[in-house]
Amino acid sequence: MNPRDISVLRHTRNRIRQILLNINVSSHDLTLASFINLLEYFSDNPQEYLDFIYETSNSNRNRSNCFDQTIVRPVTNPDTQEQELHLAYDAEVQYKRKPKQNRLILCNPQDSIKVGEPVMITYHSGMKCYKHSRKLHVSNADNCIGGFYYTNGSIA
Repeated sequence: MNPRDISVLRHTRNRIRQILLNINVSSHDLTLASFINLLEYFSDNPQEYLDFIYETSNSNRNRSNCFDQTIVRPVTNPDTQEQELHLAYDAEVQYKRKPKQNRLILCNPQDSIKVGEPVMITYHSGMKCYKHSRKLHVSNADNCIGGFYYTNGSIA
């Protein structure tokens, strides 16, 4: 298989995963035929799909409330099926169209996580689980020295 074919397959997999994360169905309830029908419906009604995605992406779907300290835990690697040790914590994930669920969130020692406070998460496609979002940094008294100031120099 040439690299272009592999790239197309990976892109298709990522796009399908992106769509499935935004709809409120269990993977056990969704057949390939119903998924294709859903894709055809949204392709015939693109504005409905955009409204649906916009509503979902502006929700708290990617937010969670941390309720456990970070500790090293065994996690099964989906590629090798072997257990690996990862730093992780438990959090209550808030979805737009599904009930809240407790999930394991992977993280690293540089992530600032406080029990009881909201954290932002993303999906780790390699490990097939959630991970602490490293693209968003929250300023707080623990990681800022000297206080908070507006751009005009006044104290915030």
